[in-house]
Amino acid sequence: MAATAFASELAIVRGVADSDYEATERFLKLAERPLWIAVSALEGTQAAGQAALLRVLDGLKAEGWARLKKFDGRSTLATFLPLAAREILIAELPMTFQREPQTAWPRFERYFARAIRRRVSRRFPRADAAALDDRYQDICIGLLEKDYHRIRAFDGRGYFEGYVIQIVDRLLIDLLRAEKPRRRLPAAIKLMPALEQSVFVLLAWHDAPNVPTLLVERLRLQHPDADACSVKAAIESVYPAVLNVLAAVTPSEQPLPDGASGEGGQLRDLAPDPENALMISEAETAFEALLSSLTEVIATFPDEERAYLEIFLSAATPVPPREIARLLARPVAEIYQLRTKVMRRLAEFAQTHKNLSVAVFGFEE
Repeated sequence: MAATAFASELAIVRGVADSDYEATERFLKLAERPLWIAVSALEGTQAAGQAALLRVLDGLKAEGWARLKKFDGRSTLATFLPLAAREILIAELPMTFQREPQTAWPRFERYFARAIRRRVSRRFPRADAAALDDRYQDICIGLLEKDYHRIRAFDGRGYFEGYVIQIVDRLLIDLLRAEKPRRRLPAAIKLMPALEQSVFVLLAWHDAPNVPTLLVERLRLQHPDADACSVKAAIESVYPAVLNVLAAVTPSEQPLPDGASGEGGQLRDLAPDPENALMISEAETAFEALLSSLTEVIATFPDEERAYLEIFLSAATPVPPREIARLLARPVAEIYQLRTKVMRRLAEFAQTHKNLSVAVFGFEE
C-alpha cells in the first residue's frame, strides 16, 4: 500500500512538471500541510510565515518546477517538501545579510540555534547548562562582530549551511584554545630527539595507549621511519616525565584522546608546540576537506535519509528512534531501516576517504 502511495505521489509530481492542471491542484493540496508545518516552525505562524510560504512555493515553481523534479518517489512528499522548504529559505539568508542584516539575524538564529548548541555541547561535554549557554552566546558574538563579516563573506559557492557550520567549528576551536594556557615541553624532554618528544606529547597530553605498535600508527605522519623497537626505547626514555605530568592532572582536567573533538574530557592542548604545528595544520586542512566532501555526499542522499540525518545531527543529545518516527510521521520500524541505510552510506564514504581519516585522526579508522 505504501509503495502504491509513493507511486501515486510520483505520478502527481510528474504531472505538475508536465503542466497538468489537475495534477497541480492535487499536489498543492498534498503540499499545503507539510510545507506549512516546516515554514511556520522556521518563520512563525503570522504574516512572516505566510509570506515565507509564498516564497517557498515560488522557489518550487522556479525554472519549470526544477526543484520538484528531484523528487524520485523513494520518500514521501511529506518528507521531501520540508527539506526543500528549508533549503529555499536558507538560500535567502546570505542576500538578506547583505541587504538588511538586522532583520536577517533573528531568522538565522532560528535556523541554526539547535545545530550550534549541539556543537557547543559536544566540544564542552563537561560544562553545565549555564556554561554551555555562555559559550553559545560567545559563538553568536563571534558571528555578530564587525557587522556579521564572517557570515557576509560567503561567496555563493557550495552550501550556505555547511559554510556556517565551518565558521562555528573554527570559533569553537578558538574558545577551546582559550580554556588552557599554551603547553610547553618540559626542559628535559626538549633536549631529547624528535621521536622522544612526539612520544611524550602522545602519552602525556593525548592519553595515547602505552603500546609501541599502536604508537607507531599514530606517529606515521611525523616519523614514517619509526618502528616498534625505536618507539619502545622512546617510551622508556620519556616515561618518568609522562608519569609526573599525569600525576599533576586533576580529575576534571583529564586529557582528550588524540584526535578527539572535545568529547570525553576538557581541552589540554590545542595550541601545539612548534614541532607539532605542521602536523596540526595539515590535519585541520584535511578536516575542512573532509567536512566539505561529507556535506556534498549527504546532499545526494535520498530525502528520507537526509531528513533522518538532519534530526539526528541537530539535536544536542541522541534522539530516540520513536521521537524521530514521530517527527517524520513514519513507523518506528522504518526509522531503524533508515538508520541502517545511513550508516551503510557513511561507512562507504569513510572507506573512500581513508587518506583524509589518516590526516585527521593519525590512523586509519
